[in-house]
Amino acid sequence: MNKALVLVDFINEIVHPEGKLAAKGYAEYIERHHTLDQVNSLIHSARDKSCRILRVNIQFDVNYSNRPNKSLLFASAEKFGVLKANTWSTETISDLAVQSEDKEFSKSRISIFSSTEFTEFLKDEGINSLILAGVSTDLAVLASAFNAHDLNYGITIAKDACAAANDEDHNSAVKQLSKFSQVLDVEEIQF
Repeated sequence: MNKALVLVDFINEIVHPEGKLAAKGYAEYIERHHTLDQVNSLIHSARDKSCRILRVNIQFDVNYSNRPNKSLLFASAEKFGVLKANTWSTETISDLAVQSEDKEFSKSRISIFSSTEFTEFLKDEGINSLILAGVSTDLAVLASAFNAHDLNYGITIAKDACAAANDEDHNSAVKQLSKFSQVLDVEEIQF
């Protein structure tokens, strides 16, 4: 099985304590659960086994023309100036042990599969199994896992390398994810 570790939306605006979206509870959850430590442990394990590490981050172009205009979730992005490409907002948080050879993709929707470049890369590389870690468990991770399932990818969720705005949202998403994907703690994941 050709696996890839996919890191979803570990960007400053959502994860860094000074991020506007992080203030919704994500930064506090991540700190309380030591999520970034878990993600870094997962990254090191993947790298030790020569597993591809892919980052897929939400971002909108400079004039927000690629923002879904009917999305309630992203309706205020332009108003608050968040998630704009090539800004601090959409940079991967510096606390992650990512390297320049890790492939990075952008998306303008919740699911990682909204990125054509990402889906083409998976096909070109023959990747058929994904290990997902990301923010938020109940949005980007859940939506991506649903899509991965329907596209016939093997799916493993690194539950302690995922975060939500609060424990209730995280735990509810994990319960849903366990119905159609393998849900494991970082230490249980095999590359």
